[in-house]
Amino acid sequence: MLKQGVQLNRDNGYANMKENLLARCSQFLATYREKCSEGAPLGQLILPESLKLMPLYVNSIVKNDAISGGSEMTVDDKVWQMELIRGIRTEDAMPLIYPRVMPVSDLQLQETDEMKELPKQVRASTEFFDNSKAYIIDNGVVLFVWIGSAVPQPWIQDVFGVGATNQIDTES
Repeated sequence: MLKQGVQLNRDNGYANMKENLLARCSQFLATYREKCSEGAPLGQLILPESLKLMPLYVNSIVKNDAISGGSEMTVDDKVWQMELIRGIRTEDAMPLIYPRVMPVSDLQLQETDEMKELPKQVRASTEFFDNSKAYIIDNGVVLFVWIGSAVPQPWIQDVFGVGATNQIDTES
């Protein structure tokens, strides 16, 4: 749907693309309701795990930079995003639609200085972020570091070599 959204946006414009994707999402859910969950009470839609997040994903597609990139995006950046999406595999496109977010401020290295497993992911919404933690946000193309305003000063010093969050060089 992401690839189709990029193509529809390019051929028919944003409004038609958005209407088309939302209609397809509604059609998928209605068809599932009609064909697969006949025993469920009226007015209640019981979805399998694979479809529960579909409306979120469709909304994320509509808001993707390649489709609705804001005024801060250059034409070159938008075209680069569009071409990236056209050639990306499905499993690699998922983080572009819904990024992976992992807390990193609580990580402890083992004796071998090697991390055995990644931290448990949190939902990609600020309501799930803790101001006393730092997070890595991975969209499959770029890694971002989100640092809460209450992250302990020793962690800031150890990782960035500065005494406070307002002293971190955000350009490097």
